[in-house]
Amino acid sequence: MYFRLFCILMLLLCRTTFGQKTEITFYEIIEGDSIRMFFNQRGNFTEKECADFIRYVKLDTMANFDSYFEDVSLENKLLAKGTYQHGIRNGYFEVYYPEGKAFCRGNYRDNLPFGQWEFFHENGSPDRTLQFTETDTLLITSYDEDAKLKVSQGNGNFKDYVGGNTGSCYNEILAKGKIVNGKPDGKWTADFAEQPFCVEKYENGKLVRGEFPQALSNDDKYYKDKPVLYSFFLNNYLSCLENYKVESCADSSAHVKVSYVNGNQKFLSELRRSIEWVINNDYYSRSLKHCLYGDNQLSLSFQ
Repeated sequence: MYFRLFCILMLLLCRTTFGQKTEITFYEIIEGDSIRMFFNQRGNFTEKECADFIRYVKLDTMANFDSYFEDVSLENKLLAKGTYQHGIRNGYFEVYYPEGKAFCRGNYRDNLPFGQWEFFHENGSPDRTLQFTETDTLLITSYDEDAKLKVSQGNGNFKDYVGGNTGSCYNEILAKGKIVNGKPDGKWTADFAEQPFCVEKYENGKLVRGEFPQALSNDDKYYKDKPVLYSFFLNNYLSCLENYKVESCADSSAHVKVSYVNGNQKFLSELRRSIEWVINNDYYSRSLKHCLYGDNQLSLSFQ
């Protein structure tokens, strides 16, 4: 069993690493098919030396997550718990913010949320309550961060983050619009990275038309087939881990988000500020989390 598990993980590792010349040890076998796996704040598995969190889980013979799991911080604070059945989420799940407060809780059935789900803001106050049926996702309640009720019994005005097609495992689309009977209605607008992202029009919860205001051509500007603001269910790092992406300590260096801004000088100013942030937090604090002895250069990458 040890040998088979090791071979599966090594084959998986070869498919998912980012081109490093040396092998990355991102797991440790505890007993039998039980292992601990190390991952970072970006939801990538990484080496033990630069990990932020640890997953305790069992794997089946195809290296799928199986049975009960727990994710914890290095300080042993619970990050998430739940149950997989051969890689499929089933049963009750809880996810927490890194500081320890609840993020969301509810049940999965065959990898899809079902029944009632509750979400919370980072300050601990309620965020939203969703009700999943076989055919619909309904927004029942929504509160802002000051605990003010904005949507009650499926009706009201919503302004918060939603799941969307941005290629990210996390929620970065800020949407606002009217909720009627638990579904979006009328005109909805959304921002991504502090810039206008899209405008969508709904009737009785159905998308009528969507538009990307900044698109250069009409072919890319309008759409009707599927809403971009498609989910009140907030994304979390779990889906990132299920992709089995692996990142070495050297690759993880320091990731700093620079929001897109119009104008070259503004962008350069933001970039300079971000570089100074890395230096102040790593060099002056003598932190070795993002540094290796002998480093004498700074690498920048853009996405």
